[in-house]
This record gives sequence, C-alpha cells and structure tokens, in this order.
Amino acid sequence: MIRSLFFFAFVCLGLSTLAQVVIAPSPWSVESLYPGGRIDDGAGFRIGECMYFGTGIDQSFTLRKDWWKYDLNDRSWHSVSDLPSSGRQYALAFGTHRLGYLFGGILEGNVFTNECFRYDPLADQWQSLPVPPWSPRGAMVSFRAGDRVYVLGGRNDSIHFADAWMFDLSTEKWSASDSLPFQEGRDEMVGFSHGHFGYVMLGRSLSSEHSDMWRYNTLSGEWKPMNSFEGEAVSYAAAVRTGAGG
Repeated sequence: MIRSLFFFAFVCLGLSTLAQVVIAPSPWSVESLYPGGRIDDGAGFRIGECMYFGTGIDQSFTLRKDWWKYDLNDRSWHSVSDLPSSGRQYALAFGTHRLGYLFGGILEGNVFTNECFRYDPLADQWQSLPVPPWSPRGAMVSFRAGDRVYVLGGRNDSIHFADAWMFDLSTEKWSASDSLPFQEGRDEMVGFSHGHFGYVMLGRSLSSEHSDMWRYNTLSGEWKPMNSFEGEAVSYAAAVRTGAGG
C-alpha cells in the first residue's frame, strides 16, 4: 500500500514540471505490547518457540521481578512465575533449548548481586543455583559456544571488570576463563558467537565509550582484534546473530 504521495512543482526555464515521489511503507510494524508495562534494563531469553522477559525498572523507578512469556506461534502473552528473589535491573539472561538462566544484577539501594537462577518452563519454576566464584556485578555480556557460556566484564559501584568466566551447561559449574583484552574493564558491551568463536564489542569503561570488536577462540583461548564498528562508540547497544554474521 502506498502510504504517502508527495507532489513537488518547480519552474525550469519558465516551464512548470510535476515530479512524483513515492514513499515506501516502513518494514517495521508493531508486533505486540509488552503486558509488563514500560520497562528499562530488563532481561530476556528464548526457549524453543517462546520468548521470556522480566525484571528491570519501571516508570515509577520500581525494580521488577515479574516474568512474561511470548509465544511465537500464536503471538500471545502469558504471565509466568515471578523470580523468587528481589527485583533487579542489569541482570544477564540466556536460554538453552529447554532451560533459562539469570545471573547477577543490581538490587534496591544500588546493591550488586551475583545470585544465579535457573528457570524450567515445563514446571514454570525458578530454582536458585550455587553462588558463583565471581564478585557481585551487573551489566555483563555473554556468548555461547556449544555447552559453554562465557560471562565477561560488568561493573559494580566502583569497578568496571575485565575478568571472564565460563559456565558449563552440562554440569552447571563455573571456571575462570581468559580475561578481556582491554586495559580497562567494561560494562554494557554486546556479544554473539559463531561456531567456536565468541565476539564482544562496544561498551563503556571508566574513561570512555568504545567502538572496537574482539574475537575469542574458545579452543585456543586467544583474543584477536577485529575491524572496529564503523558507527559511533556506544554502550547500551544490542546484538543479534544472523547466519554467519552478527
């Protein structure tokens, strides 16, 4: 459907000419409204054909712990079990083919946590996991390679972290990984993976925002600089993997 039709008349050598410009419709459309209200700094993951969203901070600056499921097949929202702990923002979440996980975040009073939870969609139940070996923080980044999820960076009220940790999905155990290759730690980066490579980019350190991108080889444990992002240096961005790119 042609949404807009504009006509411009101008004079050239004393002759009037009429030019028609067709504005193509936008490829974006509203899918659905989130029933949890307007939320900032929340978390989400995908399990099968369902997307799960929760936590974050709302317009009244209340930290939330409610969670919602969006069914990609019938495009409907459903309320699911609340997180069995305090509301939080800047938590890290990711999903597997059958489970969801939520790590860390910032609680009321600017208190940072390293709590970990596992969500089972069949039972609609959250379960607390053992406290990990990394210090409390929020705004981390992650990528997954096989059965291993790498959690990197983040911040507390005084430190931007550069350490990295690996979470083994088969055992749900943590081990230290190779630290980020930066002179300063960062938070609010974006990450994605392809095969046994993980990519992290952008983000914010204590001194500035950044536009560089790095690739991590999960087999050799080596970091390699890649071409920097051609846009502005930013944080609080988002990334998604499509095919062989991201």
